Amino acid sequence: TGEYETKLKFEYERVMGRPSWAEKLLNKNPDADDSDEELFRRTGNYLTKSTVLRAGTIDCLRCADFKHDVAHSKMLRSVEFHPTARILLTAGRSQYLNLFQVDGKKNERIQSLFFDKFSIDTTRFTKDGNQVIVTGDRNFFKVFDMIEGKIMQIPMMRGFEERLGKFEVSPDGSFIGLIEMIQNINFATSTLSF
Repeated sequence: TGEYETKLKFEYERVMGRPSWAEKLLNKNPDADDSDEELFRRTGNYLTKSTVLRAGTIDCLRCADFKHDVAHSKMLRSVEFHPTARILLTAGRSQYLNLFQVDGKKNERIQSLFFDKFSIDTTRFTKDGNQVIVTGDRNFFKVFDMIEGKIMQIPMMRGFEERLGKFEVSPDGSFIGLIEMIQNINFATSTLSF
């Protein structure tokens, strides 16, 4: 493979020419001080002893998995963390929306809601985290009010017949963009009116 690689490099340079960055590397003086190398020479001990997370590095620790019933985990379509609380929301084609307390140890399910005849596509918390907006295989969507414990059905505008697909909530929480299966985008305000 080394010989083949050399031939490919030669052929590329013959046709395309040598890139300017490669010329700079070839012409670089090995004795010249590079500012990055100098920085690492002076801060080497600090970097190896630091407990602060360096840019570009993520420390990972395996936590307990979320315990799903087999029926609930079929075809998961949506996973989202609550904006302010340590709660995970999962939902999918099983028609179940599940809320889990995220503690990293047990991750217990705190609530499970069944949406009768409503196969769930997408779920999102509202900006304040008090409600969950749910779209599915119907031409309406539902809102679960976490404070009151109620599920409300929100009809689409008159004449709207298509099934809803995915949707997103605007970063400031004031608009909801709903995508029809025929690729039209409808907007609702955060008061859920069209």
